[in-house]
Amino acid sequence: YVGKEAKLWINKCVFHAYSGAIRVAGDDASLTVKHSEFVTGESAIDVISCAQEIIIKNCTFKNCEHCIKIQDNMYHLSSNGVHFVKQPKVRLICKDNIFEGDHDNYHAIVETSQGNRVY
Repeated sequence: YVGKEAKLWINKCVFHAYSGAIRVAGDDASLTVKHSEFVTGESAIDVISCAQEIIIKNCTFKNCEHCIKIQDNMYHLSSNGVHFVKQPKVRLICKDNIFEGDHDNYHAIVETSQGNRVY
């Protein structure tokens, strides 16, 4: 969990999780992950806030349905109902990563909450 205004650096780690091995949930948070491995069934990295920057370098993603999932529409409840607020764009840098998985199913490298996918 990367909280508000936090900056987290991860190097040479292995993550085994069904969903959300790393969750970036704080406004203006930054995450840098290098030389690490993600073995998950759903999403490896969940971004559910107005994160500032996400850097992923030299990592391996195995069998991830969504390697990086970005919640790019947020909402808040008020007495007038539900209001959707468009988030600012997250700066995402992915370089020299390896994506392995079941070749019968195409897995998204990045997916947004609006269903936009990058393969």
